[in-house]
Amino acid sequence: MNRSKSTQKAFTALFLAVFVPAFSTPAFAAINGQEVSANLSGKAQDRGQSALTELRRAAVTGNSDAQRKLGERYATGRGLQHKNYAQAAAWLIIARRGSNSHQHGTSATLSKLQEKMTTAQIAEAWNQVGLLYATGQARKDGQTRVDHWFRKAARAGNADAQYNLGLRYQQGSGRVRSNALAVRYFLDAAAQGEPRALDALRSMAKSGDGEAETALGWLYANGKGVTRDYTKAYSWWHKAAGQSDPVAQVNLGALYESGSGVDRDYTEAAHWYRKAAELRDTAAQVKIGMIYTSGRGVARNYHAAADWFKKAVRDGDTEAMVKLGDLYANGLGTRKNPAQAATLYAQAAERGNADGQEALGSLLAQGQVVAQNKVRAAVLFILAKTGGNAKALQSLTELRTTLSPEQLARAQRRADMWRTVHLVRRASNGDLMAFEDLRKMASNGVTGAQVAVGTLYNAGVLMVRDYKEAAAWYLRAAAQGSANAYRNLADLYKTGQGVKKNHVKQLQYLMLAAAGGNRQASAQAADLKWKMTPREIAEAKSQVNGLEVAQATR
Repeated sequence: MNRSKSTQKAFTALFLAVFVPAFSTPAFAAINGQEVSANLSGKAQDRGQSALTELRRAAVTGNSDAQRKLGERYATGRGLQHKNYAQAAAWLIIARRGSNSHQHGTSATLSKLQEKMTTAQIAEAWNQVGLLYATGQARKDGQTRVDHWFRKAARAGNADAQYNLGLRYQQGSGRVRSNALAVRYFLDAAAQGEPRALDALRSMAKSGDGEAETALGWLYANGKGVTRDYTKAYSWWHKAAGQSDPVAQVNLGALYESGSGVDRDYTEAAHWYRKAAELRDTAAQVKIGMIYTSGRGVARNYHAAADWFKKAVRDGDTEAMVKLGDLYANGLGTRKNPAQAATLYAQAAERGNADGQEALGSLLAQGQVVAQNKVRAAVLFILAKTGGNAKALQSLTELRTTLSPEQLARAQRRADMWRTVHLVRRASNGDLMAFEDLRKMASNGVTGAQVAVGTLYNAGVLMVRDYKEAAAWYLRAAAQGSANAYRNLADLYKTGQGVKKNHVKQLQYLMLAAAGGNRQASAQAADLKWKMTPREIAEAKSQVNGLEVAQATR
């Protein structure tokens, strides 16, 4: 039997064990191990079990209406001791992809369910959809959708999905067989305490897989999923380093440099950093550059440090950008070039490096090399402080005394917008932690974040498009005068999605957006007026004036 069929059978066995208990046995009057409510008795209980059993059988054969009804059962807990939102959502997602006769109702139910679920429950729902596809229960798409759903759940931090995906990559049951990707997902899962993933890594490591050895070393060094033990970390990394694994070599160097699990030995640290750097490992190139800068374990050599930093910069490493910038700023190992230093700091800052943000902010605050811009400097110090730079708080405190309250507020808004943009990029790719961070910012009154959260709900970044929730966030941003929120609300009032269709409201928000400089909104408002009565237009203008007065008096 080939591995693909073997793996499919394994997943089928898992599905049957977890999702399809023995309904016919009185001791297991349950679905997925949940006992039917004790207040059912006698024939009524038997009928309830029979109905659930038949519904389950129909659902797993691909009947979309049965899948929808089963999802609704899990959502309400009817016939079960407990509700199970993750399973409910999984079945509703499957049902939506089928051809059931209640598509609109399924979406509405899923939308309401989404409002009650945590991001962890949503991730678990995605994982369960993957399991349903893996076991052949969603017959429309078959195996082609398995990795998609496991990957969504894994990206959202679901340890079970990470393990499942690692297993598929290890055994080649998906489109690709890759030990490297298997180790990556097993590591993510094991770091969260998933014992099966830890066992899988140990098995691979014992068979001589260098990447698995490196992963185990990382777990022991960081105390993730296991008790922290630098001696064991050293042992696994030393084995992997012997196989020329550059990551293990860098980590060995770090142990020698810090004296963790071994006697501190800068010469040995430099040895391992150099070996990894020669294998073109970017982190190692930065480390050996820093060793040459400090002169620990080697003779201090700024020229050699600059050469290694340049190699890492070419690969886009932001730490190397800052380190090389420092050398240019002070003329160490290279001709002094403050302008080049500023350019490198700016490149690192744009990519989110807190040290680069603090360094560029200092230049802007002092007007050195670049034109003085204290507001922009404050923006960078705020971002650097959030990113953990130790100097940023003091720099910001000193700068505050030279800025007006209006300038400080403008700097905070710009910093918030920068963070919003970067969080939106991550959330759009399925990072639910980024979505949660964005929602926290929105709840704290950050206007741009409110618009972004509304847009993500509008786009269906979770399980289903939620126009009602999108409208709620747009309205909160609109109350603070956001032109983007006005424009988005006009679209919702035009289509009646999330709000009641209303041309007067549509015109109101188009006019507000146009007043905020949106040319497209201005043109659309002009077109809409042709379709409206003078009374309706006057009403829209009155509402605009009322909102503007309310905002002015806040």
